[in-house]
Amino acid sequence: MPGLEDLSVIPVSDGAVLLADENLLLLGATDVVMAEVDGVVAVSWGTITGSLATLPDGLSADDPRALLHLYAELGESFARKLNGHFVVMIYDRPRGKLLLFQDRFPGIATAYRLEREGLLYFSDRIEPLVRVCPDERRKLDRVALHQYLADTYITAPATIYAGVRQLECGELVRVEASVVTSSIYDDWNRPATRIEDGRQALAVYRTLLGDSIGEWMERDPSCGFLLSGGLDSSAIVALAAGRTDRALPTCGIAAVDFHTDAPYARRVAERYGTDHRERLVDGHEIDDLPRIAWEMENPFYEPGMILSWCALSLAAERVGSVIGGETADQLFGASVTPVRRRYFARKKYGPLLKPWLGLVRGVARLPVARSNTFVRKV
Repeated sequence: MPGLEDLSVIPVSDGAVLLADENLLLLGATDVVMAEVDGVVAVSWGTITGSLATLPDGLSADDPRALLHLYAELGESFARKLNGHFVVMIYDRPRGKLLLFQDRFPGIATAYRLEREGLLYFSDRIEPLVRVCPDERRKLDRVALHQYLADTYITAPATIYAGVRQLECGELVRVEASVVTSSIYDDWNRPATRIEDGRQALAVYRTLLGDSIGEWMERDPSCGFLLSGGLDSSAIVALAAGRTDRALPTCGIAAVDFHTDAPYARRVAERYGTDHRERLVDGHEIDDLPRIAWEMENPFYEPGMILSWCALSLAAERVGSVIGGETADQLFGASVTPVRRRYFARKKYGPLLKPWLGLVRGVARLPVARSNTFVRKV
């Protein structure tokens, strides 16, 4: 492995040609990083937060030269040692292969692929792929469309277009000897052992969550926070406030004509001394729906989608990155109404009780039973 002085970092500008030879044309955007040594090229986008493997002094995990070091030391298994939300490409000219790694977590940094006439196109968005092959826009994936209509989302590897595939979590796409293959290099599984004690589990979870928030705040000291007033965002702000002396910038939404958790967000902001700002939702936000659909590319629906867009739009005016929470209200039942609880109970226990309920109804219809006041009331 050459020394650090032999590793070159290639600057990237918006829309620049990163690499061009007889086998590969690579165009880059501002958030793509790249390094090359001895004909091996490493390119990544997204966020790499750490490495489980030891790196040389002076290299951080998000440095593209670290990817080259890990690839030289560990081969194709190096990506399993990375933490974060990322896509990594290794172009190994001496060995004549290209490797495209998708991280094990869904939906943050993504890669899409399209094979056409012996060429492989890949991108971090769908739009460039269907722009270079415009007739693909007319080839809808009807199975994916059915999934969207049933579940309000589409899961990888499908997209709304039949010819465009999204890389799955932990997927490796390999191009070698003009053959494209794919496999799962890192399949995340639930640990075989789990913490049974609730207090201990909560302590471990709090430590992990606090450490992850702290690490991001070190990476971006000016980051902001989404504060809706719900369980997850309130807990995150509380943990973050204990790790800094500055007033955390927090953003949320409020409304006049319908209920939000804005009063709770204000109480949390006051408690932890944040610089809190709100966007008042008045209904004109529906005008942003075409832009939201454009940015999502794949069909997707979630009831709070426009509200999240409003909060993120406000945050974008103040900070470069935001930390937020998701699904805690659903997981811990804060957003479940009594009516929905009864519905879920019927769905869960109904099949078990159905035979007995039938027996009870049959007995209640007997003449002897019908003459009994208590039975009639039951």
